[in-house]
Amino acid sequence: MQLSNFYRQSWDRADEGKRGLLLGTRQQFNVRRDARASPDCLTTAYVARLREIGDIIAGRKSR
Repeated sequence: MQLSNFYRQSWDRADEGKRGLLLGTRQQFNVRRDARASPDCLTTAYVARLREIGDIIAGRKSR
């Protein structure tokens, strides 16, 4: 739920370029998330995604 809310808020604040990054990295995240088997691995994947979204919005991540 936290990831979904953060993504939605970030999307609303993002310009076109950042939205492109959010979309592109979302598919990569889904693949990584689906490959996780244990709860700890899933937690790690979600925390990394939250960090990644924050980096995109802050301009610290580009293509």
